[in-house]
Amino acid sequence: CAQLYRAQNETGQEKELLLKDCITRFSTCYYGDGAQVGPMAMFELAEYYQMTGKEQDARELFRKLRKEYSESVGHDGVLLVDKIL
Repeated sequence: CAQLYRAQNETGQEKELLLKDCITRFSTCYYGDGAQVGPMAMFELAEYYQMTGKEQDARELFRKLRKEYSESVGHDGVLLVDKIL
């Protein structure tokens, strides 16, 4: 959880590396409110890729979220897949 929080407050390559690390190492971890670290990091990374012009990478992550983590929610209890534009 702390790693994802740190990643959310970083920019550039450091943000990308921390988010990838969260996905790799902490995908099965949960916050107390039911939000899962890995899918949240994946969503954040996909948004980061969109902002930095890496559209194909973003699409791949969003596709994986829809396929493998369709029931994952954010801190607000809303399904992450419902937040994909």
